[in-house]
Amino acid sequence: MKKPTLLWLVALVVLIGAGYLLAKQYPGVLPAVLPPSGNVAVDIEVGKTPFDINGFSVAVFASGLGAPRDMEWDDAANLLVSIPSRGQIIAIKNTDSDPEAEETTVVLSGLTKPHGITMRCVDGCKLYVAEEHTVSEYDYQNKTATNRRELATLPSGDGHYTRSLQLLPFPDDDVLLVSIGSSCNVCDEEDDRRATIMAYELSEPEKGLQPFATGLRNSVFMTLHPVTGKLWATEMGRDWLGDNLPTDEINIVEEGHNYGWPICY
Repeated sequence: MKKPTLLWLVALVVLIGAGYLLAKQYPGVLPAVLPPSGNVAVDIEVGKTPFDINGFSVAVFASGLGAPRDMEWDDAANLLVSIPSRGQIIAIKNTDSDPEAEETTVVLSGLTKPHGITMRCVDGCKLYVAEEHTVSEYDYQNKTATNRRELATLPSGDGHYTRSLQLLPFPDDDVLLVSIGSSCNVCDEEDDRRATIMAYELSEPEKGLQPFATGLRNSVFMTLHPVTGKLWATEMGRDWLGDNLPTDEINIVEEGHNYGWPICY
């Protein structure tokens, strides 16, 4: 009876030691077992977080939305929000002087993991929506999207499913950028649309999707610098090398450049 007990004790010590070395060598790779310490939205509502911070105000604008992702203002100051988990695009409106919105309207539903949204208003407004597998254009007016037209199909399936959208500034504002994440953590992609930002010319749809920038594992959000007009994009680096290696990035993305993934960082 003593020998099996000793073997179990040795095995336990080895496992504990291996776990310690793994956690020390690769901090952050083990799954979190404890819940987060708090909810910032709840903290703000009950006054635990200061409302005014260095001249900026923090308040809950809308709640109970599930897991909202991308946001875009329409031409009437409605905030359009994508909710991939619900397959919806909603419009949120604040009608008075307090910081909380009073109206929520479902603009589109029944979509497949909608994420990226953007607006273009030239002789009427168009709403562009990126689902996991497609990019579509809608006629848009007064929180109503109609007459869907599919612009391009996108790779779907394994890996990152979020697709972000951004229009380039004038005079290239007919160019719609589409960010498509990788299908894996680190691999050589079989589909060259993966791990890229692609460009779609609205005035020349016959060209289809064309490469804009490559080597981007997952650029989840994009925006334009308000002064220079340069494209800024997030980049989520590869996993399983620890908390801080490689560091995630915000890139000023230039057309035709390769940003390294999966070869280097």
